[in-house]
Amino acid sequence: MITWGVNPIFSNLSPRFKPLLRKSYPMKLRYRLLTIELVVLVFLGSEALAVILPLENGLSSPKDSISLLLKKRVKDASGVKDVYSVQNLVPSQTAVIICDMWDRHWCKGATERVTEMAPAINRFVNAARAKGMFIVHAPSDCMDYYKNTTARKRASRYKNRDLSLDHWVHKTGEEAGYPWPIDSLTEGCNDTPYCTPGKAWTRQISSITIRDEDAVSDSGSEIAALFQDRGIRNVLILGVHTNMCVIGRSFGIRSLKRQGYNVALVRDLTDAMYDSRQWPYVSHFQGLGLMINYIEQYLCPTVVSSDVTGDSPFRFKDDERIE
Repeated sequence: MITWGVNPIFSNLSPRFKPLLRKSYPMKLRYRLLTIELVVLVFLGSEALAVILPLENGLSSPKDSISLLLKKRVKDASGVKDVYSVQNLVPSQTAVIICDMWDRHWCKGATERVTEMAPAINRFVNAARAKGMFIVHAPSDCMDYYKNTTARKRASRYKNRDLSLDHWVHKTGEEAGYPWPIDSLTEGCNDTPYCTPGKAWTRQISSITIRDEDAVSDSGSEIAALFQDRGIRNVLILGVHTNMCVIGRSFGIRSLKRQGYNVALVRDLTDAMYDSRQWPYVSHFQGLGLMINYIEQYLCPTVVSSDVTGDSPFRFKDDERIE
């Protein structure tokens, strides 16, 4: 395992540092370059570097594995730091869940952001599928639309397996003691005037391709049984919305963690339902960033899509955050 940590703000680091975390260099070269950069920073006494462990361990990975750069937030006596680690995943033991990327949302702004993000998700899914990962499309409340498709039938045959998993998983255990980082008192709509909540979706957005070898399900019990039969151990989850469905659905992060899966959020392929006129009164995308930070600290690590696609990470056109 390759592990190191840096402060949340990368501005104090060499300009070469951030690109090495994001560009599509071959994995082995990428981490060798990053190793050199970190050693130089330590030698120069940079205060931005918090923790560094030996980086040579694990540089070579099995031929059938995919290396992902995981990001977590860890609190210690000196504060909260971003900690990165490299994990090698076997594609045949890895699934991708696409959460609630509907054709239309009741919120106009949410619909627009889903439409903008969907082509990037499709590129990620195509790359993940080509590498041997199993793809699960989970557009909740839309199963009737897909009832005659091969992908839906693959999951629906498990319909009566362990129905206890088919419910929302609200804050539990240690996580229950931590405050939610953003308010969603208006259901998170950021439009003026507010949109009227209600079911507006009928299917997954068409710009994300569903293939016969995939699965379609919105049931935690179906997906769990399907994963068990296929030997799935690792799950990459993406889609919308981080402060609602991505975390809480029966197939969401909390449920997957409870079942013992190795879970990571694809942080550049997600969004939040957050109204910037509500607490903590930051921009929509700053609110999204706060939710991602919460997930990284209390739930699971995150990755970026570029580790699978080789392309640059996705970024919303109106996202003005400085990373």
